[in-house]
This record gives sequence, C-alpha cells and structure tokens, in this order.
Amino acid sequence: MSNRLGGQLEIIEKRIYEIAEHAFNINSPQQLGVVLFDELRLPGKKVKGKYSTDASILRRMREYPIIRSLMEYRQLMKLKSTYIDALPSLINARSGRVHTTFNQMRTSTGRLLFK
Repeated sequence: MSNRLGGQLEIIEKRIYEIAEHAFNINSPQQLGVVLFDELRLPGKKVKGKYSTDASILRRMREYPIIRSLMEYRQLMKLKSTYIDALPSLINARSGRVHTTFNQMRTSTGRLLFK
C-alpha cells in the first residue's frame, strides 16, 4: 500500500512541477509561496512578510489546477506518513496487532494513544 501511494504521490508531484515549470520542495511553505504567488501570480496575502500556504488559504483558490494537485498531494502524504508508514512499526510482536491504550487523563479530545 505504501508503494502504491508513493507512486500516486510521484505522479501528482510531476504534475505540480509541470505547472510550475520547475522542481521545488513542495513541502516547504516558503518555496511553495514563491512558486504560487510570485512566479504563478496567484492571488495571496502576506502574513508577517511571508505568503500563507495553509489549507484554509488554498481551499479558497481550488479553481487553479496546481492548487487542486497540491491539496491532493497533501492529503495523500498525510495518510502515508501518519498511518500507512507509521502503523506497521507499532504492531505487537506477540499478537501481530496494533493495540491502543486509553488514557483520558492525557487527552481531553478522546484521541487514541498508540503504544
């Protein structure tokens, strides 16, 4: 599953580079801001001297193909890094399963803690 998702990420990455007309670090907000707002001249606002590239800003500009690709890239990258690549290392050697520990004193949100 990790390899398949990695392949999808590579395809999306190439699509982003084609639109930008060069390679850059997609995961760098600073480099992404330069590409989107300085080079491609998409509408954006500077916050504390830097362009914001957070999800709420990008959602408002999803009519641009590069933004749709970036949002898809971020979603798949989050799934891959947070779950698909991380969970196998948490498998219990004896049971072959991932076990959760509930500790309501540590989180008020009800999140599951993996041990």
